[in-house]
Formats: sequence, C-alpha cells, structure tokens
Amino acid sequence: MRNWIWPVLSMAALQAAPVAAHAPDWWGEMRTLAAVAATCPAAQRRESYANIEPRRDSLILLRDLLHADPAACPGAPENAARAIFRLLGEPEAADADATLLGMAHAAAERGLGRPRDEALADRLGRLLWLYEDQPPALTRWPEAARRAWLEQPATIALLEARAAQRGRLLRTRIVIDRLAALRLRRDLPGYDPAQALDLLDESGLLIGDERRIAFSRLATDPAYGRPDYDRARRALIRYGSFGERATPQLRAELLRIGRLAAGRARTPAERATALRILFPAAMDGHEGEVAARDALLRRIGRAPVVPLAAADIARIETEMRREFAVRLGYRREGDPALLSVIRVHALIAPDGHVAMARTIGSSGLARRDRAILAAWAEEGQRVDLSATARGRWVWVDLPPVDPELPL
Repeated sequence: MRNWIWPVLSMAALQAAPVAAHAPDWWGEMRTLAAVAATCPAAQRRESYANIEPRRDSLILLRDLLHADPAACPGAPENAARAIFRLLGEPEAADADATLLGMAHAAAERGLGRPRDEALADRLGRLLWLYEDQPPALTRWPEAARRAWLEQPATIALLEARAAQRGRLLRTRIVIDRLAALRLRRDLPGYDPAQALDLLDESGLLIGDERRIAFSRLATDPAYGRPDYDRARRALIRYGSFGERATPQLRAELLRIGRLAAGRARTPAERATALRILFPAAMDGHEGEVAARDALLRRIGRAPVVPLAAADIARIETEMRREFAVRLGYRREGDPALLSVIRVHALIAPDGHVAMARTIGSSGLARRDRAILAAWAEEGQRVDLSATARGRWVWVDLPPVDPELPL
C-alpha cells in the first residue's frame, strides 16, 4: 500500500508569510470578460448551463481568452492575464484561488498575455506544489531544495493557514497530508501526533480504503501515543464502508484492530470498544471475524435480557428514524411486494450505547436487514440507552423497524 501520510518531504527558501485574504469580484469580472469575449471567436462558449455561476463562468472565459490567438483576438490574452493577477491578489494569501494560481503560473511560465517571467513562475509553482494534488512539473526545482523549503517555519505557516480554510477548493488532500506529515516529524519543532490525527480525521478527506486504513494504522500505532481503537473504527466504517461493501483489505484492518482492542481490553469500556469494531467486521458472517467477535462475547459473559425503558424507546425513535429511512433507500426491481418488520436484538454496554446487534426477524430482504444493522454500527453511539442499561451489560429487543419507512 502506498504510504500517503509520509510523502517525500522535499523543497529552498520562502520569502513571504501568510497574508491577508483577498475577495475577488466575480460578478463584475464576469461582465467585463463577457464583453471582451464577444469579439473573440475562441472565447465563444458552446457549453450551456442552467444557472449562472460567476466564478465558474469567469474562469472559463479567462482560460479561453488567455490561450486565444493574438492575431484572431487582439488584446485578449493581455486582458485575461491582467484580470488573472488582479483577481488572484497576493499569491501567498491563505485563500488564494488555486485555479487562478494555475493560470497565473501558466501565464508567467509560457509568456501568455505578458512577458515570460521565470522567477514569478517559480514562486507560483511552489505554491501550487504545496497546495494542489496535481501540481505542474517544476523542472527547475531540485528535490533537496523542495525538502528544505517545506520544512521552513514560514512554509509550515502557509500550510497551517491553508488547512484552517474551509471548502473543497482550498482544503485539499495534499495540504492536509503535508501538514500532518510534518506534525509527525520528531526532528521538527512542531511535532504533534495528536494534531496530525485531528487534521486527518476532521478534514472530510478520509475517503477511500487506502486512506482509511493508513489512518487506522496511525491511530493505533503506540509510537504516536495511546492507541485510539474507537477513532480508527469510525474512520474505517464511515459512510457504510463495511459488511458487503468492504474490500478484503478493509476487512483485514477491521479484524486487526478488533483483535488488538479485544486482546488489550481489561475494563467494560474497553471491551465495548472492541465489540463495536468486531460487530461490523463480522456482519456478513466471515469466519475469522465471527470467531473473534464470539470469543469476545464469551469473555463478556452472560447478560440478562431486559425490556427497553420507555424513555429509551422514544430516544431511538427521535435519533434513528431518519437514519433508518435513509439507509433503507428505495425499492429495486424484483424486490418482494410485501415485507415484514425488521426485528433486532442488541447488546447494550454499561456505557448505555449499543455494542452489537443482530436481526431476529427478517424483512424478507437481506439488503434491508443489513441496512438497519449498518445504521446501528455506524451511528448507534448517538443514542443513549442508559435508562435501560443502568451500568450493566444487557440484551434488549429494539423497537421493530418498518422496512418501508418514508424519507
């Protein structure tokens, strides 16, 4: 597996620290550019959009005008280049538009609409290398120089400012990964593995098995502090990526951390954490996962079967009804005309949250039965059932679920 948390950390000296934000006037620019494009055949847009989006539409016009033939569109590349640098503002600003950075880099590197400027192209190219998942090739920049530049405090300050932004156009995967990697470097003053975990976990960019598994290994590595098995579990099962959706690699990682958590569990809380990992891991009946789950259940021992407290029934209805409806999804062609209610038996841990669940009454459609178990696996800790558990391990029959819940 490619190691994305520790990329090659390479870059020579940054001159500027983060500067004040710049807010482009996209509406005004779009009107100005549209007037210029009206006389330039290369900028006659063929795309048709139902809604006007000034940033998107302005960038399309800027791209076309910048690359227009000066003979066919006199002055168009120059007007576009001026607009690009005006809209961009200070390149080192924390919220600098990456698309504008790319256009400005192309203009400076290739002499589009303005004289070619290697020094400016290098400055903009470094920022694109720092911020963008797919930066331009920077042939004038040796690897050793990149490493030195990346490790400087001023460069780290740029990354921190960028990572503090919100929105998919600014907080890119590479920004989060680079800053997290620097926080894992013991030889740098900013060593902080807890912050690295927070950056990765809270970025919204832990998408795909490879990244989730790498995060899980980081979160459970004793070299970086006390292993956090529950945090690793949440990353691995986020968005329902378990059960029938799980790849062999994801299943293996869930089983790995589940066994580790179970082997080190000494308290009820630690056993509950381990069971919450092995519950989704074993959901589809794979032999190794089921054996690990059942071994942990034997360690927990017999638990009484009790009725749910009235307040807890109401809490489940409030917290989980919409979750169930979303998970059940729409009917598909070939589904049975009539479905039964889904009945679920669950083990509540002493902390008052469901630790595992199993269906005891099927809807008649395995996909919908699994959807309810998946909801409890991923979101069950939202529901506090302490009134029923009263600090004990207890089995309960959860309220039956209508398999045709409307959204």
